[in-house]
Amino acid sequence: MSLTRDGGVGCRYVEGFERIVGQALALSAEDRVAIADSLMDSLNPQVDEDAEQAWREEIRKRMADSDAGLGQTISWDEVQVRLKNAIR
Repeated sequence: MSLTRDGGVGCRYVEGFERIVGQALALSAEDRVAIADSLMDSLNPQVDEDAEQAWREEIRKRMADSDAGLGQTISWDEVQVRLKNAIR
Protein backbone atom coordinates (compact mmCIF):
# COMPACT_ATOMS: atom_id res chain seq x y z
CA MET A 1 0.00 0.00 0.00
CA SER A 2 1.29 3.42 -0.84
CA LEU A 3 0.15 6.87 0.14
CA THR A 4 1.59 8.51 -2.95
CA ARG A 5 -0.73 9.83 -5.64
CA ASP A 6 0.18 11.55 -8.91
CA GLY A 7 3.87 11.19 -8.25
CA GLY A 8 3.47 12.21 -4.63
CA VAL A 9 1.72 15.52 -5.29
CA GLY A 10 -0.40 16.45 -2.30
CA CYS A 11 0.50 13.33 -0.33
CA ARG A 12 3.32 12.34 1.90
CA TYR A 13 4.23 8.87 3.07
CA VAL A 14 4.09 8.59 6.84
CA GLU A 15 6.56 6.21 8.46
CA GLY A 16 4.62 3.21 9.70
CA PHE A 17 1.48 4.06 7.69
CA GLU A 18 0.89 0.47 6.58
CA ARG A 19 1.38 -0.81 10.13
CA ILE A 20 -1.04 1.79 11.54
CA VAL A 21 -3.70 1.02 8.93
CA GLY A 22 -3.27 -2.71 9.50
CA GLN A 23 -3.71 -2.30 13.23
CA ALA A 24 -6.75 -0.08 12.73
CA LEU A 25 -8.36 -2.60 10.37
CA ALA A 26 -7.90 -5.33 12.98
CA LEU A 27 -10.06 -3.40 15.47
CA SER A 28 -13.76 -3.96 16.04
CA ALA A 29 -16.20 -2.06 13.83
CA GLU A 30 -17.12 0.14 16.79
CA ASP A 31 -13.49 1.08 17.41
CA ARG A 32 -12.91 1.76 13.69
CA VAL A 33 -15.93 4.07 13.69
CA ALA A 34 -14.47 5.94 16.68
CA ILE A 35 -11.14 6.35 14.88
CA ALA A 36 -12.83 7.47 11.66
CA ASP A 37 -14.92 9.96 13.64
CA SER A 38 -11.82 11.36 15.33
CA LEU A 39 -9.99 11.68 12.01
CA MET A 40 -12.97 13.42 10.39
CA ASP A 41 -13.23 15.80 13.34
CA SER A 42 -9.56 16.66 12.93
CA LEU A 43 -10.22 17.79 9.35
CA ASN A 44 -12.94 20.24 10.39
CA PRO A 45 -12.14 21.48 13.89
CA GLN A 46 -14.83 24.18 13.84
CA VAL A 47 -18.03 22.57 15.06
CA ASP A 48 -21.50 24.03 14.76
CA GLU A 49 -22.83 23.06 18.19
CA ASP A 50 -26.44 23.73 17.18
CA ALA A 51 -26.11 21.37 14.23
CA GLU A 52 -24.36 18.76 16.38
CA GLN A 53 -27.15 18.95 18.97
CA ALA A 54 -29.81 18.68 16.26
CA TRP A 55 -28.09 15.56 14.87
CA ARG A 56 -27.84 14.00 18.35
CA GLU A 57 -31.57 14.58 18.87
CA GLU A 58 -32.41 13.15 15.45
CA ILE A 59 -30.28 10.07 16.14
CA ARG A 60 -31.99 9.54 19.52
CA LYS A 61 -35.41 9.88 17.87
CA ARG A 62 -34.55 7.41 15.13
CA MET A 63 -33.13 4.93 17.64
CA ALA A 64 -36.26 5.21 19.80
CA ASP A 65 -38.48 4.74 16.73
CA SER A 66 -36.46 1.70 15.71
CA ASP A 67 -36.62 0.22 19.22
CA ALA A 68 -40.41 0.76 19.20
CA GLY A 69 -40.73 -1.02 15.85
CA LEU A 70 -41.75 2.13 14.02
CA GLY A 71 -40.52 2.92 10.56
CA GLN A 72 -39.00 0.64 7.98
CA THR A 73 -35.42 -0.56 7.88
CA ILE A 74 -33.47 -2.10 5.04
CA SER A 75 -30.34 -4.20 5.02
CA TRP A 76 -26.91 -2.82 4.15
CA ASP A 77 -26.92 -5.07 1.09
CA GLU A 78 -30.13 -3.42 -0.10
CA VAL A 79 -28.67 0.04 0.55
CA GLN A 80 -25.68 -0.83 -1.62
CA VAL A 81 -27.90 -2.11 -4.44
CA ARG A 82 -30.04 1.03 -4.33
CA LEU A 83 -26.98 3.30 -4.36
CA LYS A 84 -25.43 1.47 -7.30
CA ASN A 85 -28.70 1.73 -9.21
CA ALA A 86 -29.03 5.43 -8.37
CA ILE A 87 -25.63 6.33 -9.82
CA ARG A 88 -26.12 4.45 -13.09
